Amino acid sequence: MDFPQPNLNENITKGRFKGHVAVVTGGASGIGKECVRRFANDGASVAFLDINKDGGRKYEAEAQSEGHDVTFFNVDVCDRELCFATLDTIAQRHGGSINYLVNCAACFIYKGLEAVKDDWERVLAVNVEGYANMVQACHPHMKKAPAGDRCVVNIASGSAFVTQPNNWTYQSSKGAEVEMSKSMALSLARSQKLSTTIKNLPSPSGESRLC
Repeated sequence: MDFPQPNLNENITKGRFKGHVAVVTGGASGIGKECVRRFANDGASVAFLDINKDGGRKYEAEAQSEGHDVTFFNVDVCDRELCFATLDTIAQRHGGSINYLVNCAACFIYKGLEAVKDDWERVLAVNVEGYANMVQACHPHMKKAPAGDRCVVNIASGSAFVTQPNNWTYQSSKGAEVEMSKSMALSLARSQKLSTTIKNLPSPSGESRLC
């Protein structure tokens, strides 16, 4: 069955997320930055996390100069305690609840035979554990948002679905992320009625989105 799709022209969608709070990781550049921009365009209050302090502060200033409610937090998603503390702060600033989480932070280590322990630990810490940290940190605050206005989006990659040579590290991490996202969808739907639909959607950059 084909479902009608809404008009997503950004001039038409302005204000659709007014009063909602969105959190985006990896928001200082690339897909993450575009997610921040679009949420802000559509009226959401946006908090974005990134290890790129200079890039994050620059984009925060740019977005705020355009009248958007956008705040940057210098956070490494591998730091579980900092993730929880930051999400508590974000929620407190916005009435206690968070509506949307977009996990977009990524570690790009493309290695095969030459991969060493540090490579594996870093890529898995960001691309898998980091995503889990953020979902766990957001969850208590997302439960307070209306059931129809909360969603977790995990940005994956075509690397999770296509066999590639000499890419053991990144490809494995993204494959793990896809499977974890499926389990998250079932777990959240059953426990707190947070519905997550799993799809592999192409984006302009060639990445894929789990939403």
